[in-house]
Amino acid sequence: PGEYALWVRVEGRPSQLVRIRVAEGETDVRATCRVRRAVTISGSIRMPEGVPATGVSLTLTPAGDPPAPGGPGGWEMPKWRWPQAVATDGTFRVAGLTPSIYRIEAKGGGWLGEAVVDVSESDATAVVVVTRGGVVKISVPATSAATSAQVVGSLNDGPWLSIVNMGMYPDRAFSATQTMPAGRLRWRAVFRRTPSPSDPFDLAEPQQGEVNVEEGQEVEITLSVVPRK
Repeated sequence: PGEYALWVRVEGRPSQLVRIRVAEGETDVRATCRVRRAVTISGSIRMPEGVPATGVSLTLTPAGDPPAPGGPGGWEMPKWRWPQAVATDGTFRVAGLTPSIYRIEAKGGGWLGEAVVDVSESDATAVVVVTRGGVVKISVPATSAATSAQVVGSLNDGPWLSIVNMGMYPDRAFSATQTMPAGRLRWRAVFRRTPSPSDPFDLAEPQQGEVNVEEGQEVEITLSVVPRK
């Protein structure tokens, strides 16, 4: 029993999502899948006057945060799994999407915003209004102790979410940035062999700390990589 997300692949069409709920005691469940054409979301990022959208990208998440398709052909990830480019003037166009309701998040360059758009039946447009955020820079010194750093954070005592999950080259310094709302950020970092969240092997001592994220400012978190003995 429980709720399931079923992905159906049809040649020439985007992956189709069917949601199934199996009640307690049920042994046979029927589901119907409408095989629909791909849809397009277009629109613009509303930046403050005179500010270009340089460094801003989009992520799209279908309603309900369904898992990505797996199984044979699972490497053909749907387009919403990857960040989408935004033109300097703030316009964007994302085609080839599975029909659904999407949450659009715009983030980068110290700006962030979101919108919801319904393309469950046809193409649609969206305007994403952004506000000023802060930039968190994660820096890792050159090390041979680990090849992946996974950092999660809790903003203003909210849920713990991924900040960065980065693969690293041995003996080469690495850094990544993330735009976030202002607030108190508690963070934790682990160092693994691979970027996979299921990798259980800690190659260095876990790190944790707390920083304040301020609007229009950059704060740096430097991770100390201490090999485990």
